[in-house]
Amino acid sequence: MLLQHFQAVLNKIRSGRLILDSYSTIHLYYKTKPQEKMWTQSERSSEVEDMDTSDMPVMTDYKTNPWHWFYLDERGTWHMFEDDQIEGKSLTSEDIERYYTRNPKGVLQISTSRGINKLDFAEMVLTDIKTRKQRRIKRSNKTHETGNSGRCSCVSSVPTHWEAVDPKYPYQVFCLKRDTAEYNYVAGCLKEGELERRIKSICRIQNLDLWEFYCRKKIQLGRIQGVTEVKEEKLFHGTKVSNVHSICTYNFDNRLAGINGHVLGKGTYFARFASYADKYSPWNTDPVPLFGEAPQGFSSQKTKTMFLCKVIVGKTTLGKKDFLKPDDKSAINFHDSCVDNVMYPRIFVIFDHNQIYPEYLIQYY
Repeated sequence: MLLQHFQAVLNKIRSGRLILDSYSTIHLYYKTKPQEKMWTQSERSSEVEDMDTSDMPVMTDYKTNPWHWFYLDERGTWHMFEDDQIEGKSLTSEDIERYYTRNPKGVLQISTSRGINKLDFAEMVLTDIKTRKQRRIKRSNKTHETGNSGRCSCVSSVPTHWEAVDPKYPYQVFCLKRDTAEYNYVAGCLKEGELERRIKSICRIQNLDLWEFYCRKKIQLGRIQGVTEVKEEKLFHGTKVSNVHSICTYNFDNRLAGINGHVLGKGTYFARFASYADKYSPWNTDPVPLFGEAPQGFSSQKTKTMFLCKVIVGKTTLGKKDFLKPDDKSAINFHDSCVDNVMYPRIFVIFDHNQIYPEYLIQYY
């Protein structure tokens, strides 16, 4: 038995997975390809402290002993995989951990709205199959890698799929190309929302101030409720062209709720289905007044305008006409939003605009 054990160790040494020092102590290390930049000693030390480097990880209950998976962006910030802002159906840390414990030296292929990526557990890198771009990944038992007290990594950085943010402008607008995964993702949301219309344009709204307000609100609600995840939804809001610039600059205004009625409360209304939000978007030939964009000429063809927003719905309750907040007369807020049906909500009412981020602007025929 001892001979067999020694032979197994020797095989690992030959394969480059183990090295022995003069004291015969076994050390596990990760190989680095010659063309890749070697990590500094301080970087390697921090990795050893945070990562489980055992050859065969012990199967544990994720809920009682969770491990979290992160990737490193271009700005040197670690992001948890589930915090990715494009993917509505991306893998969570729990999903990745399940694959990792089954095969800690394996490769996992991930298909997302951004494209196809390869997650290599042995090399601890995430590779974009199309561009061959690589990112470092990390396995950690911490929920936040920057040392901040928040549970959401989004406060310290912008979404990784954003273009460079210009601080001179209150917001920036980037029209998506039709052959991109991001465009197809938003178009797919419209289709899933039971709205079959010809799309004129889909634009991403980048407002750093509104984004940070949104992220801080998410952290605050999580801290108040004592949870690590606060429920979010991708919801639609149909509106007039004349409201677009104000929404992109300042966010939604609850004072406008009275224009279209407020049967569930005096807040801002959002719909799960785009077909419902479409009822509140009037036909118009006016150009969309976007900040920093070249003036668009008037068109003889009428279009409609709709936002696809990230919304923190949290805990919901049935809305009522005169509500000014979810728990109207109560001094304590037990709920975060109102709905038309608690079991199967189709309409959501938000009373705090910091729970909203207007992510995409859609023009359609």
